[in-house]
Amino acid sequence: QCYLTPPSDWPKAPLATLIAFQKITVPAGQTVAVTFTLPATAFTQVDPAGRSVHAPGTYGLVIGSASPGDRAPALGAPPPATATIRLL
Repeated sequence: QCYLTPPSDWPKAPLATLIAFQKITVPAGQTVAVTFTLPATAFTQVDPAGRSVHAPGTYGLVIGSASPGDRAPALGAPPPATATIRLL
């Protein structure tokens, strides 16, 4: 699952949005390369007038087996891979 978290200063934005996913099998003790292509529309937010606009700022990228948050790790999910993307 590939989630995008919006810039922290964007008002009333969702905590994270699922933007892509793939079902893969990873054998125990091995790694698998996965590629996600992020569309430009993934970086839009809704402004106070209800329009979809590209919002500049630093976005978080979370890739893992469950949605971002404390519950999945508490239930035994492995830690997700994380990164940041800066949109100018």
